Amino acid sequence: MTDIIGGSAVGAGTYRATEVDVRTILGVNSSTSVILFISTANSLVNKVALCAGDELSNAELALIETWLAAHFFSILSPSVTSKSIAGGSVSYQRGQLGNRLESTAYGQQALILDTSGCLAEITGEKMELTWLGID
Repeated sequence: MTDIIGGSAVGAGTYRATEVDVRTILGVNSSTSVILFISTANSLVNKVALCAGDELSNAELALIETWLAAHFFSILSPSVTSKSIAGGSVSYQRGQLGNRLESTAYGQQALILDTSGCLAEITGEKMELTWLGID
């Protein structure tokens, strides 16, 4: 099993997620580079860590970062959901534009893993209701 807490050092940054773990979630081969997506996820998870304080462990932050990296990858390279051999058709998983993290199963998983709610708050996933009625 991969050490998901350790992450891999690239350039000046150290990431919580590893390329192996992100590729495993995505089901892509080892020649597929996912480091840009890990870097993007890391930037967001660093904000989550500041917001959450001690509420999330390093292991939980690593899992969130891993699933977020898969989310960002899948936006540009949607996964195949079905194939037809005779007809030659292929269907891809495509999220709804404007649905943010909810647009992919990977983003939804990241939101679930963040028990602090900070990821939803930072990305605008959480809706706030204000009572405008008359008492």
